[in-house]
Amino acid sequence: MMKTLHFLCSFFIGFLFLLQTSNTFGQEPSERLARINHIIGPENSIEVKRKEFIVEGFRENIKVKSDVVNYFNLDPETVKYTPSDSIVSFTCYADIGDCVERHLHIDNQKVYRKRVAIRVADFKNAQELVAQLKELIVALQYK
Repeated sequence: MMKTLHFLCSFFIGFLFLLQTSNTFGQEPSERLARINHIIGPENSIEVKRKEFIVEGFRENIKVKSDVVNYFNLDPETVKYTPSDSIVSFTCYADIGDCVERHLHIDNQKVYRKRVAIRVADFKNAQELVAQLKELIVALQYK
């Protein structure tokens, strides 16, 4: 009797935990990604393919760069806005190093960097972008 009660309590607590974590993030990653792309506008685009987080930069509708990183390597706590540069940036966990593979399409070069940077036009959008990116990274890592 006691073992059965213990099992049922454990099962119920586990079920509540799963229910809570599924509702914690609110939006699905695809909905959040659509919102982020709306915020950043036509100069940048973010997409997720398999385990890769891809940030593309455009000038005059020509792709000039692509930053590619495994989203499990991203540290959501590093997402920040730098007003002096009008950039939202984020890095990988400290022990990983140069984890962002940057493709420079005009020069046909590939370099490795420690961070991803996205130019943002205004402060209001930047603050929302920071919050949305943090939540997206966490949602992808725990989906």
